[in-house]
Order: sequence, then C-alpha cells, then structure tokens
Amino acid sequence: MERKARPGQRLCEEHEIKYGVRVTSRDSIGEPTVAACRFCLYFGRQIKSDRARSFANQVKIYEAPFRMDNFVQHNRLHHLDHWITYMELDANQKKNYFPNTPPPSNIQVAFPPKRKTIDSKAMDLSGIEQEPKQKQIKIDAITADELLEIERKKHSLETEMLKKELELKNIQIITSTMLARQKMIESGVPQSEIDSILPLPIKTTNDAINI
Repeated sequence: MERKARPGQRLCEEHEIKYGVRVTSRDSIGEPTVAACRFCLYFGRQIKSDRARSFANQVKIYEAPFRMDNFVQHNRLHHLDHWITYMELDANQKKNYFPNTPPPSNIQVAFPPKRKTIDSKAMDLSGIEQEPKQKQIKIDAITADELLEIERKKHSLETEMLKKELELKNIQIITSTMLARQKMIESGVPQSEIDSILPLPIKTTNDAINI
C-alpha cells in the first residue's frame, strides 16, 4: 500500500516516482530537504504564451515540508501534456520516462519565495504619531474671533447664493408667462381673458416685453 506524505514528513521514493520529482539535498541524518521537478529538468516548462517564455528553462524547486498538492498543481500548470501521459503509466514505466542523461546546462533554478518577517519593534512609528500632533497645532492656532469671521463669511455667501437662485427662478417664471401670453394672443384669445388667466408678474425685469 502506498504511503501518503504528510506536511513535515519525509519525501519517500514512492512519491518521487509518482509525482516526477527527485530529491537533490538531504540533511545530516539523511532526511530529504530539497527536491527538483524532473519535468522541468528534462523537458522544460510548457509554454502557453509569449509572456511565459522567460520561465521556460526554470526548474521548480521544492523545500521541506513537502506537500503533494503542490507537486500536482505545478505539473498541471506547467507540464500538462507530459503529466497526462505520465499519470497513465505504471510505476516501472514512470522510472524509465525520464532520460538517463544529465539535465541540460542552460536550466535555471527557481526556488520558492521566502516569507519575510517584519519586526514590529524595528518599525519607525514616529511619523504616525507626529501627524495628529501637527494637525492639533494648526487647529489651536485659529482663534475664536477668526472662527467667528469665517462663519460670517460663510453665512454671507450662502445668503448671496440664495438671492441669486430666487432671481433666476423669478426670471424663468416671467419668461414662461410672457411666452404663454404671446401664444394666447396669436391664437385670438381676448386680452381680458388672458389677463385673468395669466396676469402679468408683479416683478419684471428690464428686458421683459410688455404685451
């Protein structure tokens, strides 16, 4: 019965044959620490786009603890055609699948990325602490009289804007009324009836036309 490798457990020969990897380094007691993808070593990566050509000769390197799902995922992504054929072979056929010759000399090793740990004590937090203090200094520098003056200017601007809006609406009402009266005159409606239905606006502008 085939043994299953668990995270942190040694990579046995059965797994090397099954997933097409080869142990390249061991520790002082003989436990596997580094393994290489044999598909990468002898066939290169399967190119799916021009963008991936720079990775064609890179050999995937695995480091302990080994995970079998990582082997399968890499083979599916970068050696799909070989991997499909390889899975259909028995153990003896898989042993003879790869050439007995040395790997090509132009291969490049692609080690898995290392995670960098961040020392929170070494982080410079002075900038984060100083920013609120600087903002507080600016706020304190504004006196009560200055705040009052700002509020007055704000109120004055809002009042002026409101007046402009009212004037604009008044002009729109006058224009609409004058146009409607003109149409009624052209339609032959008596002046008295027009005045009763659409009386002239009380407030007119200099540009208004008296009808």
